[in-house]
Amino acid sequence: MTNDFTPWDAIPSQIVNIIEAQAKGPYQRDLLDGGESWSGASLAGKASNYGAVYARSRANLLARINDALPKGWRADTKLVSLMRHDQYGEPVGHRLCRELVVFGPDGQWLYGQYHN
Repeated sequence: MTNDFTPWDAIPSQIVNIIEAQAKGPYQRDLLDGGESWSGASLAGKASNYGAVYARSRANLLARINDALPKGWRADTKLVSLMRHDQYGEPVGHRLCRELVVFGPDGQWLYGQYHN
C-alpha cells in the first residue's frame, strides 16, 4: 500500500521552507525527512557513543526552527502513537515514537511525520 501524503502537506510552503532552511548538515536534514529519530533511537555504530552531541544537535535545530517561525507558529517534539502496517497495508499494531510537530497560529497541530 502506498500513500501520497508527505509530512509537509498540511502546512503552507513558506513555513516548510523556513523549517527546512534551519537544518545544518545531513543529520539535521535527516531528522526533518524522517530518516533519523527525534529520540535518538536510530543512532547506531560510533554515533551511538556520542548521544549527548546528537541530543544537542536536535535541541539546537528545534530552537532555530522556533526562532525562525513567524509569530504565533511553534514547533516541538511530541511522543505519538503510530499505527504499524504489514506489507499488505493491514494494521498490525502501534508503536510510540518522538516526532516533530508544528502548531499553527490557532494552536492546531499541523504536522506530524508520516510513517507507513
